Amino acid sequence: MADSGKILTALFVGAAAGAAAGLLFAPDKGTETRRRLAGAAQDLADQATDRWEEGKTALKNVRDRVTNGAEEIRDKAENRIDSLKNKANDLAGDARNEFNSARNRASNV
Repeated sequence: MADSGKILTALFVGAAAGAAAGLLFAPDKGTETRRRLAGAAQDLADQATDRWEEGKTALKNVRDRVTNGAEEIRDKAENRIDSLKNKANDLAGDARNEFNSARNRASNV
C-alpha cells in the first residue's frame, strides 16, 4: 500500500514537472503561460483530491469489513459459549439425577 502511494506521488510530481517545463518552453505570452500553468496546477490539485477521497473511501470500506468480521466472530463465540454452558448444565443435571437415583437404590438395599 505504501509503495503504491509512493508511485502515485512520483507520478503526480513527474506530471507536474513535465507540464510546467512544457508550458515554460512553449512560445506563448507570459499571461497565457501563467494561465495554463494555473489550470494545470488546479487539475493536479483536483486529481490529488479525488485520489485522497478514493483512499478514504477504500479505508472506510476495509474498516467496515474488519469491524463486521470481528462482530460476527464475537457473536459466534458468544453463541458457542452459551451452547457449551447449556450443555454443561444439562450434564450436571443428569449427573445429579444419576447420583440421586443411585443413592435411592442404595438406601433401598
